[in-house]
Amino acid sequence: VYKMADIRPLSGSDSGMEDESEEPFVEETIMERLWGLTEMVPDKYWKVSKKYAKKGYSFVKSSTWILVTTLALTILPPVIEMQRGDLEEAQKQQSKQLLFGEGSNQPAQPGMVPSPPVS
Repeated sequence: VYKMADIRPLSGSDSGMEDESEEPFVEETIMERLWGLTEMVPDKYWKVSKKYAKKGYSFVKSSTWILVTTLALTILPPVIEMQRGDLEEAQKQQSKQLLFGEGSNQPAQPGMVPSPPVS
């Protein structure tokens, strides 16, 4: 329980007290602050919150696993097939360019001489 004398204003200049008489401000880490909070909350509430935290963590872990594996199994195969099809198409285009010349997208007509490669 705090007394009014224990409560200090946020700004030292507004209090009217000398700064030298006040205790120096000690910075505390997050862990120290959380540890202080554990002493304020009764044990039965900590037990309940730990139980729900564990269940929540387990649920999130399971949901993440299900989501990632489902996406991997449904999205990866079509993406791999599209990449494979694009690669095969690129290889066909490259072989056509080697056979029929740089500027030709179609094979030469029968009876026509293919154009010489442009250098």
